[in-house]
Amino acid sequence: MEISSDFHDPKAVFSMVYFLYHFSYSDDYPPCIVHVYNIAKAFDISALEALAIQRFEEAAIDQWDTYGFAEAIEELYDTEPDQELGLRNAILRISASHLVALLQQRGSFYRVLKSSGQFGADMVEYLVKSRQPAVRTEFKIECGNCHRAYSSSDVAWEKCQCASPLWSIT
Repeated sequence: MEISSDFHDPKAVFSMVYFLYHFSYSDDYPPCIVHVYNIAKAFDISALEALAIQRFEEAAIDQWDTYGFAEAIEELYDTEPDQELGLRNAILRISASHLVALLQQRGSFYRVLKSSGQFGADMVEYLVKSRQPAVRTEFKIECGNCHRAYSSSDVAWEKCQCASPLWSIT
């Protein structure tokens, strides 16, 4: 097995080797965590993948509004295959929880969102899937001729006995 610095970030290689001996590593800058995650994927080290995701989530607590967070998104979407969702799910969840503030800043996150079509598509899909069900609104329906009142959930209003009902909704 050959590990080439042409294909892998040297700091990520160091973190991987360190992890193999100590089951930990120390980098908490989001783009570097993405490099560690990618090398863990490349060498099928699932424990390091899981640790990288955990580290990313911990780092994002304080760094979600930094250039580094946006750079990590860009790096991940440039290097990780479309079907792989490990770290992408964490990024989508963190981005969604701070989306209003991130969009209002119009900074590096906004730039990445505009430039990365796949990230934008994943973000929309995540938001739609995580959306709360719509609240059903009750209202009253009254026939303008006979003045019978019905609830919107009551289908009997469709069978009003008036020759030509005129409906009023309140």
